[in-house]
Amino acid sequence: MPKRYFQHNFPGSGVPKGDTGFWKDRIKDVLNAIQCNEQRFVKDCDGGLYVGLGGVGYALWYVQSLLDEQNDLLAKAEQYLGINSQYYNKSNLRPGDRLGFLLGSSGISAVQAVVAKSTGKDSVKHLADFNRHATEYLESDPLGCGSDEVLVGRAGYIKGALWIKQVTQVDAVPVSQLYKLCDTMLNSGRSYANKVKSPSPLMYQYYKTEYLGAAHGVAGILQAFLSVPGYF
Repeated sequence: MPKRYFQHNFPGSGVPKGDTGFWKDRIKDVLNAIQCNEQRFVKDCDGGLYVGLGGVGYALWYVQSLLDEQNDLLAKAEQYLGINSQYYNKSNLRPGDRLGFLLGSSGISAVQAVVAKSTGKDSVKHLADFNRHATEYLESDPLGCGSDEVLVGRAGYIKGALWIKQVTQVDAVPVSQLYKLCDTMLNSGRSYANKVKSPSPLMYQYYKTEYLGAAHGVAGILQAFLSVPGYF
């Protein structure tokens, strides 16, 4: 029977197990490298939390949540997120940029709300900015290319709302509205499955391609369904 793994041929780090000080220093080195090399221009904002400045802001917040002594990271996170938020305030945004969680403005609003909560500031505006996208996601296909996947679609938005709830204990989107979003996503999958006579009761497309994985596909969408408390 063939092996299902590769042999590990690399030497160990030489760091004793449990030496948290070494790894904290390494994390700080990586953060410093990111901040020294990451540009803060408009061209660096496209991609939001995924590949834009917003992702750097999220990383700084996350590290601060683990290393309490790095309090200055929250102020820097606010700066990165603020620049990315300004980028998404343009009037000629593509639908995915306007709505998306990982690749759009709703994700930036979500992390801004969490950072505000962490600094003791008012997060109401950011929560409202996040919530206002829910109504548009209730339309059948607001993106015009398939609106159910994780990066810019309903599944990602639902997961974003659940993440805000987990971190802040605040319902950015009421459970009743999350159920409506799930209903819309369920109807979308049924409708497309019937249209293409899929052997699966639920099937989805993104730019006319059927995916099974976690980013654009069925796996990520099903995970969103299963994550909403009480939906099934």
